[in-house]
Amino acid sequence: MSKLYDTIVTAGQIWGEYETCLDTHMKMGIDDDTVRAYRFYEGDQWYGLESGDEQLPVYNFIAPLVKYKTAMVAMNDMSINYSAPITDDRMQRVCAGLSRIAAQQWERLKMDTKCWDVVKAAMISGDSYIYFYDGAGSCQVLERTDVFLADESNPDISAQPYILIRERKSVKDIRAQAQKNGISKEIYMTILPDEDLDDLGRDKCVSLLKLELVNGDLYFTRSTRTVVYQPRQVVKGLNCYPVASLICSRKRSTARGYGEVLPVIPNQIEINRNLARRLVNAKLTAYSRLIYAGDRIANPKALTEVGTAIEVEGGSINSVKDAVNYLTPSPMAPDAKALSEELLITTRQLAGAGDASLGNIDPTKASGTAIIAVRDQAAIPLNEQTAAFRRLVEDIAMIWYRQWIVYNPEGITLPGGEKISAGQLDILQPQVRVDVSSTNPFSKYAREQSLSQLFSMGHLTFEEYVWALDDDSSVPKSKLEQIIKSRGGQNNVDIENQ
Repeated sequence: MSKLYDTIVTAGQIWGEYETCLDTHMKMGIDDDTVRAYRFYEGDQWYGLESGDEQLPVYNFIAPLVKYKTAMVAMNDMSINYSAPITDDRMQRVCAGLSRIAAQQWERLKMDTKCWDVVKAAMISGDSYIYFYDGAGSCQVLERTDVFLADESNPDISAQPYILIRERKSVKDIRAQAQKNGISKEIYMTILPDEDLDDLGRDKCVSLLKLELVNGDLYFTRSTRTVVYQPRQVVKGLNCYPVASLICSRKRSTARGYGEVLPVIPNQIEINRNLARRLVNAKLTAYSRLIYAGDRIANPKALTEVGTAIEVEGGSINSVKDAVNYLTPSPMAPDAKALSEELLITTRQLAGAGDASLGNIDPTKASGTAIIAVRDQAAIPLNEQTAAFRRLVEDIAMIWYRQWIVYNPEGITLPGGEKISAGQLDILQPQVRVDVSSTNPFSKYAREQSLSQLFSMGHLTFEEYVWALDDDSSVPKSKLEQIIKSRGGQNNVDIENQ
């Protein structure tokens, strides 16, 4: 599906565009903000401070805050549904088949795990990206610092003049791909490792993938600083960038977002500082300290030894208390602790991550429905992020649809055995609907409670109750099915076919 394009693109041209985008990144602080956000999330919160051998304390409340919000968004189960814009039975049947193919591809690519990675990265740094690089839907989660947009002020990816994706690749692999693409040995041997990389990046260099949309076709080129090792190629009919983005909270007038970490870093720093001061104060004043008159104690080392006699010079034995004594511990003012707790509690509440929303509820003292109600109320501030996640899945669905068309010119076979041509698929132009359902433990708990109540009230038979249970329910469904089979079932009716 790809062929060489006549226009020659030089490595210098692509590298110049990369340096322009890199300069924009520096002005926007994208790289610095991302590195700082990850440091604080991972607990490296005293970076750059010289403290000698002293290990400074960290009270990391940022990590659980991010994990909570990531879970609240990513635990929503997204299912892709295609629908035909016209009321035609065959087209509706085709769309149902496409929905089943999408569900199979979602499972095959383990998209649930990848979406967790995308959501987590967006919560930490502000935005994240996922790139689908072949007709089988194979994908790669990209760091925001490795994605360069031609117009960083335009949030619409489809309207970008071009997109650059930076990769660190082995020089050996790049040379092998250059040879495969017909590049002469004299040229590809000039590809050398970057000098500014550490030991982990040794024998690697920067590789740039340039994506362009021109007249409904996707063009792509791969190059290093000096060599275009994959000349510009075109994928006819792929009229969208195979890149989907998730923006946590969008920044005004930019294509980027801001995450949950940077706004609370000042509070995190002050909590750590206050904790360090309290620990230093405790070391100095919270424990009794020995004092003695050096000119009257002949063997001062004996003061710290158990069972050793203390020799006093001059005076009587009764005056030894005048030579040896202890400083009474000084109580610490409660204001410092109160300030730390106030900062911590207030910051978590303002971020929408208080005790109730974090799940600090005893499920034995509340019904599943009540827990879900509390959780849903606390999750209202995350509706923006949930909507962005849903938009991400919709973009993924449209990318898959276009890739199915262009990478399968002879058509595709639907799960029912029916075959549809690429032309018919192209004409179809289906609409995408993403259904959202929560899959958290409390939702399952509430369903099981409802089924148990219906069974207790006599509205469900035992067989119906077992059939309605989820396969991963806390009730041992498989054991109950074995019991039913051992009893002969309900007139030998297969439960799973009810």
